[in-house]
Amino acid sequence: MKKLPEDFEINKYGLHCRLVTEDDAAFIINLRSDNKRSRFIHETDDNIDHQKTWIKEYKRRESKGKEYYLIYDIDGIPFGVNRIYDVHDTYCTEGSWVCLPIEDSSKTIASALIIRDLIFEYFGFEYDLFNVSVGNNKVKKFHKISGATIIDETLEEYTFKLTKEDYLANREWFLNTYKLI
Repeated sequence: MKKLPEDFEINKYGLHCRLVTEDDAAFIINLRSDNKRSRFIHETDDNIDHQKTWIKEYKRRESKGKEYYLIYDIDGIPFGVNRIYDVHDTYCTEGSWVCLPIEDSSKTIASALIIRDLIFEYFGFEYDLFNVSVGNNKVKKFHKISGATIIDETLEEYTFKLTKEDYLANREWFLNTYKLI
């Protein structure tokens, strides 16, 4: 399987994207501990040293191609994160997608397109299997518009499956609607 290089970065859809480093610890804590943004994600320890330790451990998994933690910025100012993890031969999981509210909401959509371009076009996975918390209706709606289908449901979360074909069939709509071309 392909791996992202340690110095990976990409400029696409008006965003800059790169792999997270220990220097991003404070931003990640601030982003993930914001009350509005963190309602539907796992709790994050607000200790910067603990976050840096978690990032060091993540970097070991990254070096083995098991996980990728991405940070998105606009003109050098970070605004969002997302991860690829639970990597298998034909699929992976995308998750931990959190972005600051910004005036140009198309950038949040662009961050989702970048990670999915990586999943399907760079890595060549057949599908993305991920969870969305029950009650997170805005994100649930986004994923359904993207072509993802709910394949399981519990009281706490929905499990979605997004195939490469469904993503590619719907990507143009997002690119045109949000003027990302």
